Amino acid sequence: MNRRYFILIPLFLIWLSACGYIAYQGQFPTQEQIDNAEILSLQIQHHYPTSEILQACFIYAIWIASYAFLFCSKYAVKHPFISYAFCSILPILLPLLSFVWAIDVPPYIAALIIVIWASSLFHFLILPFVLPIYRKYIYPQQSNQ
Repeated sequence: MNRRYFILIPLFLIWLSACGYIAYQGQFPTQEQIDNAEILSLQIQHHYPTSEILQACFIYAIWIASYAFLFCSKYAVKHPFISYAFCSILPILLPLLSFVWAIDVPPYIAALIIVIWASSLFHFLILPFVLPIYRKYIYPQQSNQ
């Protein structure tokens, strides 16, 4: 196996841990359900939101797939600025959308927003320094000797 694909293992583990966090937060009821149960003195009827959690995990999977493209693609090595700009679409749009989502959200969407903001900070603060170092050791320059 080519060593440039080993980066997919940590990316998969990051995605798995983020999905685990989102799925864990899905077991808690929303504040609206708690308030309605207190007003009516009823027990909370909370059903696990499986389809919504799968959608949130799919959104983050697209994000991780863009990182896989950024790290593993030969096109991304030949055109680093274009590929980084292309992969920056989600880290720009999803935090902006999270301002709209953040109004009275269930806990699993709040977990997705936290994961999105943490990934955006990683994308813009750490990745520009890590990516050239990674490419220096994974894609060494061929010298004509």
